[in-house]
Amino acid sequence: GGYTIVMLLLSDPLDRTASTKLVQQLSLLAIVSDTALNCGLFSGQNVTFVYINIPMTWTEAQSYCRAHHTDLASVRNMTENQKVTHWIGLHVEKWTWSLADEMFYSDGEAEFRNWYNGEPNNFAQNEYCTAMWYSEKWNDYPCESTIPSVCSDVRETCALFLYLT
Repeated sequence: GGYTIVMLLLSDPLDRTASTKLVQQLSLLAIVSDTALNCGLFSGQNVTFVYINIPMTWTEAQSYCRAHHTDLASVRNMTENQKVTHWIGLHVEKWTWSLADEMFYSDGEAEFRNWYNGEPNNFAQNEYCTAMWYSEKWNDYPCESTIPSVCSDVRETCALFLYLT
């Protein structure tokens, strides 16, 4: 398979609704670039998401992100929440983020949540991971389900979306 690259410059006057719809239509998995570890901009607003349309379990997605990049996405605020769907890095160990490095978060960002009403509810008695859908709301979900995932990378100037097949 090939890939398509769509570059969205955050300073560009793109229609935010149109760009959000584009990302949602791609229906992808995001993975983090390990350059985020060295950029020193963890609390910045500019984030790169790389989406890969490969269904994986939460654990497989976490392992893949950690092996090739940094980790599953930590959604730190509503702006980032509007950019991502599918698996995110929140899991049932007191609903903490997979990326536990405190340097990544500004004050209050590690506590950001956007659950559907009534969630998390552990409905199937095995919902220990978190999935986010196009509604931008979160749902606890069985970790062994296979869906696309999301990781994030902080950049100075742009948000980069890659569709990999």
